[in-house]
Amino acid sequence: MNAKKIAYILIFSFAYISILYLSFQRFNNLNANVADLGFFLNNFKNIYKTPSLAFENHFQLLYFVWGLIFLIIKNNLIASIIILFLQVSVVFYIIYQVGLKLGKFYSILLIFYLPIWSLLLFDFHFDHLMVPISFFYLIFLNEKKYYKSLSIISLSIFVKETYIFYLFLASIIYLILYFQEKDKKTKKILYNCFFLSILFGILFTLLSIFLITLYSSDNHLTQTVNLFSIFSIGDLIILKKKFIFFLIIFGSFAFLPLINFRFVILASPLILVAFFSTEENYFNYNTHYAAATIIPAIFGLKDILKKYRYRWLRIVVLSVTILINIYFSNSIISRFFWTDKIDSLTLNSYLLTERKIKIKYYIKKELSALIKENIVISSQNNVFTESMIGSKKILPFPMGYIKNNYKDIQTGQIFIYENKHELLPDIIIVDKKIDMFLFDRSCGYYFKVCTNIKHKKNYENIYDYLKNDKRYSLISRYDKFEIYKKK
Repeated sequence: MNAKKIAYILIFSFAYISILYLSFQRFNNLNANVADLGFFLNNFKNIYKTPSLAFENHFQLLYFVWGLIFLIIKNNLIASIIILFLQVSVVFYIIYQVGLKLGKFYSILLIFYLPIWSLLLFDFHFDHLMVPISFFYLIFLNEKKYYKSLSIISLSIFVKETYIFYLFLASIIYLILYFQEKDKKTKKILYNCFFLSILFGILFTLLSIFLITLYSSDNHLTQTVNLFSIFSIGDLIILKKKFIFFLIIFGSFAFLPLINFRFVILASPLILVAFFSTEENYFNYNTHYAAATIIPAIFGLKDILKKYRYRWLRIVVLSVTILINIYFSNSIISRFFWTDKIDSLTLNSYLLTERKIKIKYYIKKELSALIKENIVISSQNNVFTESMIGSKKILPFPMGYIKNNYKDIQTGQIFIYENKHELLPDIIIVDKKIDMFLFDRSCGYYFKVCTNIKHKKNYENIYDYLKNDKRYSLISRYDKFEIYKKK
């Protein structure tokens, strides 16, 4: 075994074990979020009691598959760890396959590629399945096994309804290949794939719209369809964030994949949505939204480096990928991991402190006295523990308690729900000593200080409403952590 192979095994193993350990610790140490890890784990627990959960806000039949884990394993902590283990392992299996099919250099690039860390460390999302789906789709496409490639890309519709787009994108690729192909038999196969991909796309679009509209409790479908809200060209803050997003997603590979037409086609939804949308989640590099472009990017890069066989170009690409990881990421080689700038990304955030142990105890103690199946919990987004799993609903505070969404409360007006509201929480959990999340939005928590003054003021106003709300009584308090129960 030569030195290069040993180095590859060590880097691969270290990265895999590190992400596994950190994802477990993030969940176990009160460093995971209600949105979206809490949503998913609670829905997995409840899916066989409430099958309509698979169609609330998204079209995700895979809930029934992952729900089997909670059906078989009754311990919430163990079941949750298995789910996180599977997510990390599936993606790393594909990274390993990339090493076999494309070369170890490309596998190493993926290990240092920031979207991999964002996808696996922050949350659970079915989007991670787009990594194996896009990998095998492109493998079969390159091998001219077109029916197999269509079968694989069709699986994307089960990940989430927005990935139906990829069937239509695949149809464009089949059409281009059709005009490039000279063999009549192959042309017929490509024509069939083109027609079927469009047909499947239309059918599942209609089915998902019908089911989501039927079962959704909010306006999420409209948000999914209405992505393209043009931002003001004068909004420098948004422009800066978009620039950083594109720098990380495409600049990590020196923008070389953008030369490859297949990558551009498959990445077009991400590019268009991130460029035009004003919804920050769509151009936040620490989310799961780039999952579907990870493998197309590495295939696109492979095609370009195959044409330009310059050793220095490979060194440049690897260096840029590592530098961007160090500067922006949440990984163990990131500058944030070893400083206190962003509290949720530091080494200390993965360590179980006495304060976290006591908070977990109080949550477990108070919830164990209730019939969880009947209660709605509204918990500050960054306060989530396995004790909450199995509740009727888990919401990120102040959802359920106030009528406003995040954008609405920026006006300063806050509207509290009445008793009759079906989601008025039975339990409300807040923690004023940490990042004061509202819904899934941080207060810009740097060096343990909220830098978004308007956000902080809104949080404190809502907290004051709650503290003086005669409908609720304070049942637990510890070091600025509080649990309120509806009377």
